[in-house]
Amino acid sequence: HGLCTVSAPSNMEVTKDGTVVTVKGKGDMSLVTTVKLPSIYQSGMVFQRGETVTVRGYCESTGSQISVKLGSNTLVGTTDDNGEWEVVFPAMSATTGLTLTVTQLGTEDGKAPISLNDIAIGEVFLLSGQSNMDFNVRYMEDYGELKANANNYTNLRGYLSANSYRHGEDGMGSGNWCKLTADTIGSFPATGYAMATMLAM
Repeated sequence: HGLCTVSAPSNMEVTKDGTVVTVKGKGDMSLVTTVKLPSIYQSGMVFQRGETVTVRGYCESTGSQISVKLGSNTLVGTTDDNGEWEVVFPAMSATTGLTLTVTQLGTEDGKAPISLNDIAIGEVFLLSGQSNMDFNVRYMEDYGELKANANNYTNLRGYLSANSYRHGEDGMGSGNWCKLTADTIGSFPATGYAMATMLAM
């Protein structure tokens, strides 16, 4: 369902939010990367085409340099006094299959980078609401037909955020990117899926 894919050495494990941590008893804590990304940055995500692409995150070390590679382009940001960093890539044309790699420089020998796969550049629409957004595709009268035809739309992706009023002060939030297939459309807002399929025709 588009969750983060992060590679890590054998003495490390990856938490759900993308943080790489040392497994107890298996290595030096100095090898632990402290870079974190908000949940919107995941494998399978979509950036808006024709607009600058911003990648931001957090790091426990102030003044650290963070290398961010998107496709063939690499930029370096520096963490501020709050440990926050940001890089802005120039606008890109529509494409799929990119990799986004985030590395805390100076730690290449021991700290695993965050690596997100199957990144796409395309059209992004924000859907927001209350009960109208709680009405999912599975409740539509023609759900069976929609499910049967869902795999005809190979480039539709969605991000479902938590149903809450706020995501917390750390800005990490929660949610998942997924490709909209016959197996996943049931949980997606009906209005959003109807709009997406109409635009994709």
